[in-house]
Amino acid sequence: MANILIDGTTLTRRTDGLTQYTLSIVIELLKNTSDKYTLICRKNELPETYARQLQAFSENLTIEIVNIPPIGPLRDLKFRKWYRKNKSRFDVFYEPSAQYPSGIKGGVYTIHDILYEEFPEKLGKFSFLKKLYLHHVVKRGLRNADNVIAVSNFTKNEILKYHKKSASAKISVVYEGYEHLDKIGLKSKNEIIDIANDTNYFLYIGSSRGHKNLYNLFVAFEKAAVTWKLVVVGRMDRLSENEKRFVEKLNQDEEKIIFTGWIDDSLMYTILANASAFCFPSKSEGFGIPILEAYYFNVPLLCSNITVFQEVAGNACIKFNPCDTDDIAKVLKDFTEISEQEKFDLLEKQKLQLQKYSWKLAAKQIYEILKK
Repeated sequence: MANILIDGTTLTRRTDGLTQYTLSIVIELLKNTSDKYTLICRKNELPETYARQLQAFSENLTIEIVNIPPIGPLRDLKFRKWYRKNKSRFDVFYEPSAQYPSGIKGGVYTIHDILYEEFPEKLGKFSFLKKLYLHHVVKRGLRNADNVIAVSNFTKNEILKYHKKSASAKISVVYEGYEHLDKIGLKSKNEIIDIANDTNYFLYIGSSRGHKNLYNLFVAFEKAAVTWKLVVVGRMDRLSENEKRFVEKLNQDEEKIIFTGWIDDSLMYTILANASAFCFPSKSEGFGIPILEAYYFNVPLLCSNITVFQEVAGNACIKFNPCDTDDIAKVLKDFTEISEQEKFDLLEKQKLQLQKYSWKLAAKQIYEILKK
């Protein structure tokens, strides 16, 4: 029986994609193995919904609160100090995030994406310095970890593109899953009627960072000239001034693009479950968990034809060129006129594609890697 240390210092109370990934894997490991696990977290950053689930595994799981930042040089200093004092307690180290700590040799390291290499603007202020730092962290993890997990073949290829090809031997591809959605309690449709005035709507969920390609989606939506609304869920603090001006002009006479801001998961997934179609216009992603979420809630997916989406979404979607607003507009316009048979056939493909993914399978594959 092994004692496995899991780094949860990157967890956040507002359940983002990384938090979702980490805790879904942890729960499946606890369900299906008999080893002892220690999850280290920052104070008040473990989401309550997951804290309640984890309590059921108290015999095998210890949760320790540590004062270690989620990212940056100070994280390296504090993690190294903590680990030196505690490493004798553990047999294996598992890092579910890309923030591989300083001072650790061995273990299993996860890389979700390295989008900062191509899209450094997603890092905000001092993006050049942040890019250099993140490149160093990934390089360190590739060098020091025994095994590395990439969440898609696309991500693996991107890692090898920006780092030594020799790292290929230690990289395994393990896809993400969707079973966390089974526990989502949806609200009634009446609670979201005001969001789109009870009309058909396209939906986007995510951030407003540059690689998400929102500006092209906005322009295409205007070009499509449809009666449907476009609902945008998520933090929009990274919208450019150009994007803000475009939306203000488009919404001048009628609110055609509706922003909800940050909302809780129950409301967000209720909006998704009632959407006419989900739009995913990104220029690059590491995996694309919203693809599985759209498939799970039986919502047609309209997405970029980028390599990673072709890998994850397969042919169970309608694709467009994310750099061509005319192409996006045509897809949006054509979809409003889709026949019921065409829609049915598309949703059947989505159901089949979804079955390729599972947190249980991902955790099983990760556990086999941990055992090495």
